[in-house]
Amino acid sequence: MVKLSTRKICGIVVVELALMLVSLLLPVGAVREYAQVAIIAGAVFASVLLQGWAKPRTTESKTIAIIIVLAAIVFQVVMFVLLGIKLGFARNVYAYNFASIFHVFLPVILAIIGEEVLRGQLVDRGRGNRLMVVMTGAMIYLTQIIIALPLYDFSESKSLFTFIVTMAGPAILQNTLLTFIAYQYDYRVNIIYRLIMELPTYLLPIMPNAGTYLPAIFEIGLVLILTIWLVGVQWRLRSGTNWKNRRQAKIKRTENEQTRKAKRALRYIGWGAGTIVIVGYVALMSGLFKYHFLAIGSGSMEPHISRGDMILAEKSDEYGEMDVGEVLVYRHSNVIMVHRISEVNERNGKRTFITKGDANNAEDKWTVEQGDIIGTAKGKIAMFGYPTLWLYELFNTN
Repeated sequence: MVKLSTRKICGIVVVELALMLVSLLLPVGAVREYAQVAIIAGAVFASVLLQGWAKPRTTESKTIAIIIVLAAIVFQVVMFVLLGIKLGFARNVYAYNFASIFHVFLPVILAIIGEEVLRGQLVDRGRGNRLMVVMTGAMIYLTQIIIALPLYDFSESKSLFTFIVTMAGPAILQNTLLTFIAYQYDYRVNIIYRLIMELPTYLLPIMPNAGTYLPAIFEIGLVLILTIWLVGVQWRLRSGTNWKNRRQAKIKRTENEQTRKAKRALRYIGWGAGTIVIVGYVALMSGLFKYHFLAIGSGSMEPHISRGDMILAEKSDEYGEMDVGEVLVYRHSNVIMVHRISEVNERNGKRTFITKGDANNAEDKWTVEQGDIIGTAKGKIAMFGYPTLWLYELFNTN
């Protein structure tokens, strides 16, 4: 006889997946996106209504949770800095306006939270039946696949390959890891982990120009490392104990050897993350690489670029490709200027440029020669330049 709780979980899984498939019949856009979010929320509500609210497991999870979150942060920082310096940066395709918030950012955030809360609820209620735990992980995986299907054109072999390599394949490994975390620790960790791993693609104004395949490969490596590490932690906790005293042994080991190791690992990760951030910031501010950051000290380019913004400058000597409308970065009287090209002239086989600040009433009185040019501005991060300005003004009061 199948347990009542098992039948409830099976019912929620089947109905949720059926409704997600039906949602594909809806028009592409906000209606479908929010309908899918509503289906996930409905599955969470049904689980709570039928089985009660499953409280997060907190035993021995705090240190583990911090390490997982820090690992995700370090991964994103390293990928951004190293891939960006090596391969260059590109402007994000998502604009920061109401349409993007409503159609892209908000549905993604709600879907992530809903999926992980649903995973946590069903995994906890199916704890006595491993098949139900596996079924829950499979349901979340298929839900993610269904949501992603409209993004790919499967009539093209390249699109199918991209779907398998960057979405379907990595999602299997990721869902295995997240289901294991929900089973052994605290499903709330999954929410934070996924927000850190997935939101930068939508929210950062610039991204490393690394395509889709390379980041997917590195992310698979991170998932495998975390999975192997967590399985090893559980194996060490269980070794030398029997099933009756396993709970007591876990608590003792958490207070002893495992806690010390976790804290030591946490300390190393913290120092490593801080070092990477500092080195990366200094490297990108130094101007030694193709790309570097510049803090804007005036309002001559408002409203597009404001005082205190940080711009990403790309060094370039491709003067023939620079045209009217691009934001030029150049030196004038030992000062780095960031003004827009308003006129291009040819003289003695070389190009010269006239520039103008967007907020200025007239063009600049000087002509920019090729030898003065550093490059062009490729993007900005609002207000990130203020710390640099404050330090400069602190030591240069005149």
